[in-house]
Amino acid sequence: MPDYVPPAMRHLRGMHIVCDGCGCANDVSLAGLALWSPAGRRFWRAHPRLRTLPTREVEAAGRAALVTSFESVTDAARLDVVSARDTYEILSVHGAPDE
Repeated sequence: MPDYVPPAMRHLRGMHIVCDGCGCANDVSLAGLALWSPAGRRFWRAHPRLRTLPTREVEAAGRAALVTSFESVTDAARLDVVSARDTYEILSVHGAPDE
């Protein structure tokens, strides 16, 4: 994350995106990317009171990967989003509610 992000958030994995056309910039954490995925939004709608768990490093589909997990604070529901470590491409999702 860039220097202007608050120090408490600089350790988070994420992306810094700048538009070449207008110069507008946006920062998003890996947890934010996972939560805004279709599966993440479904989980959030079904479990509006949730917390983010620490990111774990794993190997998935022969690639270095990161697991971003969310759990409901009101029941035992959990969502795990497995992303490629180098591109943040979502490799798999576990525990997402059906639509």
